[in-house]
Amino acid sequence: MNEFLGFWVVIIIVVCMAWIWRKLKDIEAHLKERDLVQQKHNKDVESYLSLLSQEAVNQDWERKNKD
Repeated sequence: MNEFLGFWVVIIIVVCMAWIWRKLKDIEAHLKERDLVQQKHNKDVESYLSLLSQEAVNQDWERKNKD
């Protein structure tokens, strides 16, 4: 009876370790996906700010050269 109890304990430990490993992989995939979304957002914001900056430079140049 004791050998079967030890066997079941080992099986339960292995199953729990597999479940934890799978959850960690899910978390890792989620974090990578979130990082990709954040990088895309950062590029979009950078592009928008660059456009605004260029427009401000152009308006400033036009204002200085009108006089």
